[in-house]
Amino acid sequence: MTGAAPDTAMVLAAGRGLRMRPLTAGRAKPTLPVLGRPLVARVLDHLAACGVRRFAVNAYHAPETIEQAVRAAGVGGDVRVFREADLMGAGGALAAPRAFLAEASRFALANSDTLCPAPLAAMSARLDATGADGVLLVRRPPHPGYRPLLVDGERVLGPAADEADRRGEPATYLGVAVLSSSILSRVPDDRPSGLFEVLGPSIDAGRLLAFDWDGPWLEMTSPDSYRRRLVGRVLAARGAGRVALPGGDAPVRRTPWGAAFVAPGAEVHPDAQLHGGVVVERGARVGPGAVVADSVVLEDGIVEPLAWVERVVVDRAARVAARAARRDVVIARGEDGSRIPVGDGRPAR
Repeated sequence: MTGAAPDTAMVLAAGRGLRMRPLTAGRAKPTLPVLGRPLVARVLDHLAACGVRRFAVNAYHAPETIEQAVRAAGVGGDVRVFREADLMGAGGALAAPRAFLAEASRFALANSDTLCPAPLAAMSARLDATGADGVLLVRRPPHPGYRPLLVDGERVLGPAADEADRRGEPATYLGVAVLSSSILSRVPDDRPSGLFEVLGPSIDAGRLLAFDWDGPWLEMTSPDSYRRRLVGRVLAARGAGRVALPGGDAPVRRTPWGAAFVAPGAEVHPDAQLHGGVVVERGARVGPGAVVADSVVLEDGIVEPLAWVERVVVDRAARVAARAARRDVVIARGEDGSRIPVGDGRPAR
């Protein structure tokens, strides 16, 4: 159907998660919770809401955690996880599910570690109207910290080779695309490959297009950016009472000192103080007299009575001891865990 979103999608979930350590020591990055629901589940939710019914998901690091999160997401349809013995890259990831993806004339491609309510139907309409091989979601001007993608009007020229590469206009690829299944024949069978290696012939032929997007885009590359993004979203929603996210809004409650998301199954003692933006995930506990400021407490994490934490991420099942004071760190598992610096004291945004 012209202009309809694809009914098939490839979700890229096979990174190593190195920059998100120690939070990814025993889990894949896309399984980190975003206000009560794993990142990958929220990505699947959005794709399903757009009309996708067939999902391929790749997995490499801690693949069982991806499989568990995908099963628990409950999006329905045909969902298949493809484990990679070796990390295959964003292009090589298409090799294992090639036959599955090729059953459709086109498919959506989505990163699973960013959240973006991408307009898949409009992107598909662009693909249909132009006969292009692919349409990439981009942001102009580019987002700082990312290698620019060069575009000329709506034509994609490819990633910038270096700082001196001045062809076209820089943009940021937002990790969502709609691709013709014809490109699958270019994917190598037996080695890793990058996405733009596979799309190179389309770039050379002028058949890869950019679709500009200035809507919401939530990316998290490190424990501190994870904390800052979530804390910032919660605090910004203090008045509205909800954070709008793909896969369902998250309720936010006012506190005398800011705002908080407290997941079902989490416990915050009435005598605890939550300052700024605070996230307390499922099974976590904040004890009496504890002060938690601009921090995230992950599943089953514990902040004991009279502890004080500021700009901290408390990892799964980690514990902040009673009366301890911690600032700008990750508290990993164990009694106060290994303390890894996180952040530079900047306010959340």
